Amino acid sequence: MRIKWLLLLILAALIVGLLVNQKNQNKVLENNESTAIKTPVSSTTAHDLDNAIEHNLATDPIAKKTKQKPTDVQLILEEIETRMFSNDPYVEIYSLQSSMSLCKDADELDSLFTFYQNYTHPKQQQSIDVFKEKCQQQQSLYPNLISQDIKQPFKTIKPESRLGLLLEKMHKKFNRLTELERNELGTELLIEGIKAQNSTVLISSSFTYRYNRPMMSQLTHVLNSQDLNYVGQISQLAIAKLACQFQHGMACEPTSELMLLICAQQPNSCGLTFNQWYQQNTLPGMKNDVEIMLAHFQDNIH
Repeated sequence: MRIKWLLLLILAALIVGLLVNQKNQNKVLENNESTAIKTPVSSTTAHDLDNAIEHNLATDPIAKKTKQKPTDVQLILEEIETRMFSNDPYVEIYSLQSSMSLCKDADELDSLFTFYQNYTHPKQQQSIDVFKEKCQQQQSLYPNLISQDIKQPFKTIKPESRLGLLLEKMHKKFNRLTELERNELGTELLIEGIKAQNSTVLISSSFTYRYNRPMMSQLTHVLNSQDLNYVGQISQLAIAKLACQFQHGMACEPTSELMLLICAQQPNSCGLTFNQWYQQNTLPGMKNDVEIMLAHFQDNIH
């Protein structure tokens, strides 16, 4: 009997303890709720919430679908993030387009070789095949740049350098310039191309100096010669040699557009770099004049 009463007392004590504990918990909850109502959310907490929302939107597949599709120019800028020619995106795009122009038009590539003769020499065909492989590699690196119209990026992207401004002037105003202004622009492009160490701009300049008689006449004193054809030829060789020093010689490699042009005219030159071709096809006296002209161009860049 005493054991029974003892058990009843223990049970009653447990019940009372549970009730008291429950009451205390309710008070704690009430206090917490009151504190939560009276205490404003701190700025740090709000900032964290904003970050969490942004993170959720970024990772939410539904939210991703509502994001604006990148423009063609944005895609091109992503492709040229690793620069080869210039920190100026205008110059970079111009240079890449110039170096890949034959990749954009297979018919132009074929016509380059058929222009000089009615058939393609086996050595020429081999160079064409190697060049097309190079074009495929370029296509994988710059798919949007190659597929876009050549003028399209320049409608949005603005030049950020002196060289870029000159290239923009050449593209947009060349037809409205006088002959004197065109010659001055050609000279400025050469000087800025040397300063920027831009091989593509220099190769373009080399053809300008080869066939522009007024510009050639300005250089007759350098070689003490009035033979404009010879002065133009030496000028072109000197500028091309200079271009080979930049961008790891890409403008002068066997698959460069300069060497493809020489290959189209001289099948035995196919597969050569410019420097190899130069050593094999230039007489000692011409080499000396090329060095004189090269020194003249380098001395006038300052």
